[in-house]
Amino acid sequence: MLASVFKSALLLAGVSGVAASSQLIQSQLHGFAPAWASGSPPAASAAQSGEISQVLIEWKRLQQSDNYPFSDYANFILAHPGFPGETSRRAAAETVLDSGTFAPGLVMRFFERFPPLTAAGRIRYAEALLASGRRGDAEEQARRAWRSGVLRTADETRLGSTFFSAFTPADHDARTDMLIWRGQTTAATRQLAYVSPSKRAVFDARIAYRTKAVDAAERGAAALAAGRSDPGFIAERATWLRNSGQTSAMRAYLAQPRQLNSYPGDAEAWYEVLLVAARGAAADGQYSLAYDIASQVDDAFPAGTDISDQPYGERDDYTSLTWLAGTAAFERLGRPRDAIGMFERYSK
Repeated sequence: MLASVFKSALLLAGVSGVAASSQLIQSQLHGFAPAWASGSPPAASAAQSGEISQVLIEWKRLQQSDNYPFSDYANFILAHPGFPGETSRRAAAETVLDSGTFAPGLVMRFFERFPPLTAAGRIRYAEALLASGRRGDAEEQARRAWRSGVLRTADETRLGSTFFSAFTPADHDARTDMLIWRGQTTAATRQLAYVSPSKRAVFDARIAYRTKAVDAAERGAAALAAGRSDPGFIAERATWLRNSGQTSAMRAYLAQPRQLNSYPGDAEAWYEVLLVAARGAAADGQYSLAYDIASQVDDAFPAGTDISDQPYGERDDYTSLTWLAGTAAFERLGRPRDAIGMFERYSK
């Protein structure tokens, strides 16, 4: 019977029954529905069971390496969408592809069906779009790749040489912001000539703080007013204060009420800066400071964001902060109303 043949194929491929989500396998099973409904399950033909087995074997093979040709991943995913591990195989396909002009028809079909997940994928898609005469769409993908921050050296060179004229100061601002969040200060320094003049001092100060420059205090002071609402500046200054032995100043700085002018480029890193400071304050019995630091969790995402949908690291830090703030308010500060607000956030 097909059920036992299908089970054997799954075991042969070393996968669970969830692989049956493939459209090919679904269509194979659908053809036998009338017979099953009549109470007479049919036997699978050798050709049908062999076809299923070959698909599963190929899926298993593609899980073993990130270095197979792009066409191997792309053709399989296009033919059999929905297999387990599809996201990682899409990323592998995007990363291994050397040029968007390689097999442009396949590249276009792949990215039109499965939008890029990685910066490398956006660059390859941009190249394919440009080769297809769709310059406007190509420039949009190029801008998205540029804004993402860290790029492989060859990709950065190729992207810059082909699309640099399409990048605006806002694109350079976004790229520089992400580069600093990722600790890529050399690349960020190269960007300073292209960022918005109003943001240059803030970026320069962030780089100085991150690299522990000897003149970090002076460069930071020059951008203090402009950086008071910038999450990247706040995070870098707080970390620099802590690392330079100014723990009390760091805690007081993070406890101040604020209204950010943008969302952190790296929400997890932002939350970790707050969490280290709040935990330290709580450990030293500074519960009011701990609450003031830990309770400011709502400015990392747009209003209405479902935290449960965010990556684990962000969720974990968010719940740690709200729990710390809630327990400090309830157990140490006698502020049950504030505690309830934090515990409500914790439960989301």
